[in-house]
Amino acid sequence: MENPLFEIFVEEAEDNLEILESRIISIEQNPHDKERINEAFRAIHSLKGGAGLAGFNKVKDFAHKAEDLFENIRNGSLNVTGEIISLLLEILDVLKIMIDNIKGEKEANDGIETDELLARMSEFYEGSAAAPVEKQTASDTEQVLYYLRLEYYPEIFRSGIDPLMFLNDLRSAGEIIDTELITHELTDAADFNPENLYLSWQLFYLSPLDQKAIEDIFCFVIDESSIEIISLTALASDHEKLKSYRVNNKDATTLLSKVVAVKDGAEPEQEKAGYRRVSDMNTSSYIRVPTEKLENIFNTVSELIVSQARISMLSEEYEESLPDNFIAVTDMLRNITQILQEQVTSLRMISLSGTFDRFKRVVRDMASDLGKQVELEISGQETELDKNMIEKLNDPLKHLVRNCIDHGIEKEEERIKKGKSPAGLLRLAAYLEGGKVVIEIADDGQGINREKILKKAIEREIVLPNQQLTDGEILNLIFHPGLSTAENITDMSGRGGGMDVVKNAITELNGSIDIISEEGKGSSFRLFLPLTLAIMDGMLISIGAEKYIIPTLSIIEIFRPEKQQIKTVSNRGELVFFRGDYIPVIRLYEILQIEDAALNPLEAELIVINSNGMKAALFVDLVLEQYQIVIKSLLKNFRRVDNISSATILGNGDVALILDIQSILQRRK
Repeated sequence: MENPLFEIFVEEAEDNLEILESRIISIEQNPHDKERINEAFRAIHSLKGGAGLAGFNKVKDFAHKAEDLFENIRNGSLNVTGEIISLLLEILDVLKIMIDNIKGEKEANDGIETDELLARMSEFYEGSAAAPVEKQTASDTEQVLYYLRLEYYPEIFRSGIDPLMFLNDLRSAGEIIDTELITHELTDAADFNPENLYLSWQLFYLSPLDQKAIEDIFCFVIDESSIEIISLTALASDHEKLKSYRVNNKDATTLLSKVVAVKDGAEPEQEKAGYRRVSDMNTSSYIRVPTEKLENIFNTVSELIVSQARISMLSEEYEESLPDNFIAVTDMLRNITQILQEQVTSLRMISLSGTFDRFKRVVRDMASDLGKQVELEISGQETELDKNMIEKLNDPLKHLVRNCIDHGIEKEEERIKKGKSPAGLLRLAAYLEGGKVVIEIADDGQGINREKILKKAIEREIVLPNQQLTDGEILNLIFHPGLSTAENITDMSGRGGGMDVVKNAITELNGSIDIISEEGKGSSFRLFLPLTLAIMDGMLISIGAEKYIIPTLSIIEIFRPEKQQIKTVSNRGELVFFRGDYIPVIRLYEILQIEDAALNPLEAELIVINSNGMKAALFVDLVLEQYQIVIKSLLKNFRRVDNISSATILGNGDVALILDIQSILQRRK
């Protein structure tokens, strides 16, 4: 679009809508949380201001009406009820559609009818019987004279905030006696930036509000700005200090005697001053950088990693003929490259808090639709993942959450009969474990019925009637396409309805899923994910003359078997005894069609892997060494290859293919 503020507005609007949704849900859970109410008001206000600044007037007008509703909640004129929360969420949904329309270069209100919603909003403004909560004031009758100095942060316009609106807010709660515009920060025309604010204000203000109530007026900007609030009434007896506060060359002494009756013999109150300055605060500075720039930097660093590995390999090869200082420089380069790689990777890492917060709304709406009580417990939302991974996680996480609520958690009456609490518990947690990020979605519902799953699988000829399956293998049948045990099929029901899509999505992220379920007590889905999709740890192996990479995320153990550990069992094939159980052996040379590979398991090495709860031992000639590898997509650079997920470039310049562990496990005999 030609509008130069288009991208900035859309990005900030989406951020504000995300904050707004989270805060609305929080307000429903705690209607008296003034901080959350202020944050919600600030989000809708910023959205309105940004829309007005960018010229999207339909969004601005609608957001302005919504802002009035939030203001009534904020000042206590409206009590928070379930009906109010539902209305606020409807408003939020309309604003989301408007922003999506703008992104699609349509009119903001395209396909939206808001008249009925606006009418319901007006009913709340006019018909609320709630008694307004009285503002905190110094006294019902006493007027306090203040000195205010307002120095906003220079980028305030980019936040969509009009600095003059605060003067209007002050007028609505008191009288501005005198105002002075300060212009000494104005720059020359050559250095002038029209997007920056160079003006500030100082004023005398008469109001019954106390200092905290005045600070609340500036709650949107007080942390970034320099806002000074001085109670001149409290300094009534200190004439010398009063003289230091001047507006338009008038000091406060004469003014105070005219407009405020100072009580004889009254002890002066301690001076109240609120003073915030950007330089005094321990905050971080941020700049917005387009994702494309970060990707370009990351790709460049990836090439640097490959080149550095090549230099290290050459240094080892010609170590005897190279000077000592060259080896030292090589080691230094390796360390610097590693530090740079870690720092660049961290630029793409964001916390899961935004993703987890979205599920507050999902859980609320689903529980309401299904007539269930569900409490959501969130932990570990500060855990960080690659931004690209988080975007791809939204759909599989949503599907797992929906399945837990629909298929796992029972209705209130059924839970009471079982001696459970009326409200079901859904837990969403994230934590680090062994260099992996684990995301756990758990419920305290009825668990997974293994007999039902097995019966369905046999009916669908997915497994043979006499086939022996482990508990983990039975549970993993729910990931088979189309396998569902739901009695009533809905768009949300069935442990198997679409669970194959979840598994495929996690596999594409080089992750795996484990299921733990106890009938009558609940289920837990644990997702194991790498920190990033671009760089990972891999184990280089050889099979015949070929070399491959196995992601270390999937590896449990590597060992050379003894004769008594290997057995061949009817209907199960070749097995190896591992940690108290027999697991299948997969001869990779057969799957990958490689000649001249080792055939005797006693002369080979076995790599025990785990993926989606299934364990197997990969039969390879030799395990060479562990690498930190830069992943290259085969789809982008070549085409899809069976049993191969991607590729990498080794230090010697050779290309090594990365095995698709999940695909190989599915093909085991």
